[in-house]
Amino acid sequence: MGSGRPREVVLIGTGGFAIEMIDLLPDTGVRVRGVVGPRPETALSVPWLGEDEVLAEVARGAECLVVLGAASLRRRLTGWVQSLGLELGRMIHPRAWVAPSVRIGAGAMVYPHATVHAGAVLGAAALINSNASVGHETVVGDFANVGPGAAIGGKVIIGDEALIGIGASVRDCVRIASGSVVGAGAAVVSDLDHPEIYVGVPARRRG
Repeated sequence: MGSGRPREVVLIGTGGFAIEMIDLLPDTGVRVRGVVGPRPETALSVPWLGEDEVLAEVARGAECLVVLGAASLRRRLTGWVQSLGLELGRMIHPRAWVAPSVRIGAGAMVYPHATVHAGAVLGAAALINSNASVGHETVVGDFANVGPGAAIGGKVIIGDEALIGIGASVRDCVRIASGSVVGAGAAVVSDLDHPEIYVGVPARRRG
C-alpha cells in the first residue's frame, strides 16, 4: 500500500462473518474502512458504505475481503472483485501459527489459534477457522472452509468449496471431493469421492 499509512480493507458482506472480521482485522494492523452489501440488520462498529454497486468507488486504494459463508457466493463475489481490478487481501491472525513454507491464496483467512503446517497450500479465499489444524502438505482448495476445531492430517486434498464441519477430523492422505460437506464431529478415514454430505464416525453419506 505504501506511504506509511495503515492498510485498509473493505469487507464485502454485512452479516455475522463481517462482524467477526471487524473485530479480528485490527489485530493484524489493518483498518476496516467499512462494509459493502445489503444494509446490516444489526449495528456495526464501522461504516456501511452502501450496496454492492458502490464497491468500485469506495474500495479505491484499499484491499477487499469477501466475508460470506456460502462458498459459491464467495467464489462469485471474489471473481467480481477481480473483474473490477481491485486487490484481494488476506487475513492471517497474529495468534495463528502458519509455517513459513505455506502458500496462501488471495482472499484466504486464518483465524486465531489455527495451525497450518509445513508445505500446506491454502487456496483462494479458503477459510481456516479458530483452533483448526491443517497438516503438512495438505491442500485446502479454493473457497473451502475448515471449521473451528477441525483436525486435518498430512497430505490431505480438500477440494474446492468443500466444508469441513466443527470438530471434524480427517486422516492423513485422504481426498475430499469438491463441494463435499463433512458434518460436525465426523471422522473421515477414507476418500470421499462424491460431493455429498457426510456424517458420523467413520464418516458416511447422510441417508
